[in-house]
Amino acid sequence: MRALRHPLAVAPILGLLVACGGGPGGDENPPIWQPGGVTSFTYDASSEAPDPDEYSEDGGDVSPNRDEAFTELELDSGAQLVVWIDPDDIRRVVLQHSDPDDPDAWTEPEAIFVAGDGCLEVGAGTDGTTVAVAAGCYEDDAFEQQAPDQGVALVTTDLVTWEVDDELGEFECREPEVDDGEVVFQNDVYEDQSVTWSKEEGFTSHRD
Repeated sequence: MRALRHPLAVAPILGLLVACGGGPGGDENPPIWQPGGVTSFTYDASSEAPDPDEYSEDGGDVSPNRDEAFTELELDSGAQLVVWIDPDDIRRVVLQHSDPDDPDAWTEPEAIFVAGDGCLEVGAGTDGTTVAVAAGCYEDDAFEQQAPDQGVALVTTDLVTWEVDDELGEFECREPEVDDGEVVFQNDVYEDQSVTWSKEEGFTSHRD
């Protein structure tokens, strides 16, 4: 697990990964990932939130379905936030949010995690301030395995700095529970396993 500083709408994510020698989902991730160090957002009325109809309702053998590939939240600031699996490259979990003062202006979409082979499910939750994202991804052979073997949990309180645990193995969580700044990721693959996050302790794994 590690912390990363992720400036949305600053530069293409893949270029940043090359420049930094690592990044979300990479093989050689530094403990602290700070591409650029930018802490402000650029909103553009020409940027639009993705259309969930880009996915079919039923998905298929090689793509996630609409209900599992796209999720949206509203923050206390009034901003709308969407997280989705990139339909053109399902390795990428992508996030985008609107200007709290202008619902028609959005950041450019940016990847917050890049899996080894593909992702078939993403879920998110918020208490209005803290945002938790979980993705069920695959290191290899995404369409030949049953349970995701490259699970990831991500948490942010400012949409800039993300804390990431991408060493969860067989893991997926459709609805992270966020309450008063604390998060519970219930593992839907193994019901006796969960991951919690708090500002004081970071990520902690649990087994009943």
